[in-house]
Amino acid sequence: DEVYTLRGELLKILPSLQIYELDLNGVNRARNFGLERSRGDVVFFIDDDCAFETPGSIDRHIQLHNSQPEVLAIGGGYKLPDVAGYFDRIYNLIQMRWFYSGFTGNQINNSFETSHLLGGNFSIKKELSLTHKISFEESIAYGSSEYDYFIQARNKNLPMRAVDAEVLHFTDENFTSIAKKVFLQGVGKKILDLKYKGEFGVAESDEELKLNTADKLFMIF
Repeated sequence: DEVYTLRGELLKILPSLQIYELDLNGVNRARNFGLERSRGDVVFFIDDDCAFETPGSIDRHIQLHNSQPEVLAIGGGYKLPDVAGYFDRIYNLIQMRWFYSGFTGNQINNSFETSHLLGGNFSIKKELSLTHKISFEESIAYGSSEYDYFIQARNKNLPMRAVDAEVLHFTDENFTSIAKKVFLQGVGKKILDLKYKGEFGVAESDEELKLNTADKLFMIF
């Protein structure tokens, strides 16, 4: 009921807003669906547990895209609310380490060149994406779901930029939920490993995948 109430309020403010209810398995199918039907030049992807901290966040992305026409994707990090718990902070640490690991060190116009962005806080130029035939890998339902998109961008020499434009990330994690996510991340990377013929050195068997998951959790805790 709250969702329908919110939708009604949004439509009063933004009558041209398009809202779709999809019976699709996996976030990447929804991303491709939205990308194909979007009417703007810039498409923003944000997760359902994220929220903009300040007004004008979308405007900033649009301004950055307009000032860097050659750039395909722009994204920022995650910021936790004050109420975040212990496991939320652990999960955020994992995500932000991944975010920073993509930086190449080259700073351009208050942004950093990067090899990848976070899936819950990035925007892309629709025309560049469609022109170069870059889409989201629909065989990955969850776990490294957006990473294949960034691999395609790198392979086609399309720049990506990391900027200081965080969103609030409202998570509710515990040990079990983090373990599940780490495992699913491994499953997603295993799909990419097969697609790109071993470039990422992911586990070759389900048993090895389980062992790798246990090793990662041991290192984290």
